[in-house]
Amino acid sequence: MTPSPHDLGTFADRLTAARRRLGRFRYLDAPLLAALAAGFHFYWNVPDQVVAIPGDQGVPKPKRKKPRPTRHEPRPPEALAGLADRYARRPFTAEPKNDAFARYAVPRLRRVVSLARREAFEGAPAPTPLRTVAFECRTVRCRFRVERATGPHEVNLLVEALRGIAKDGAPVFRTVHTTPAVAPEGDEGYAAWIEVTLARDDFDRPMPRPRSQPPPAAAPPAKRPRSAGDGA
Repeated sequence: MTPSPHDLGTFADRLTAARRRLGRFRYLDAPLLAALAAGFHFYWNVPDQVVAIPGDQGVPKPKRKKPRPTRHEPRPPEALAGLADRYARRPFTAEPKNDAFARYAVPRLRRVVSLARREAFEGAPAPTPLRTVAFECRTVRCRFRVERATGPHEVNLLVEALRGIAKDGAPVFRTVHTTPAVAPEGDEGYAAWIEVTLARDDFDRPMPRPRSQPPPAAAPPAKRPRSAGDGA
């Protein structure tokens, strides 16, 4: 319904009379209305808590939790044998890498090789300059490089000692074989890769097979004490 001119005039007269009654405060009606409008807007549109959106300036990015590494669980010999047959014809670098197994196996393989090295060169007249480096494990195979050997015979001694490493009476390695390698520039001596296929992967404390020991010499017979009836 459209208000009549009389109604508009009456409303204007009332507003003018109200402003006159306010006196000097009549000039505050505009700021007061603005303040009321701002308060109304703040109440309805501003949330109680400011929600931080990742990516906004000054808002820290949420930290991503790193997944916990998987722990290696020893596999039964039958499973290792199946894996060995599956990857036997593949190059070592083409074998998939089991990260959990690699983390478990590399430091233990170092200790096994150190044990075999002592076994291979025990009693040698002079210490060998041979060193072992570049240890790497995949899924069922591991390898490392031999450097500074005086010849292939030293590598063969180490290979034979590795074949004799056992745990609970069973060999740790299913196969052990070598491949000649190029020695690093400036290094003298023979170099080769030694690759092992595991027969078991729980080799925490392997031991070399006991060597065949010669039977102990028979003790000389004890002298029978002389009695009074014996001749002089």
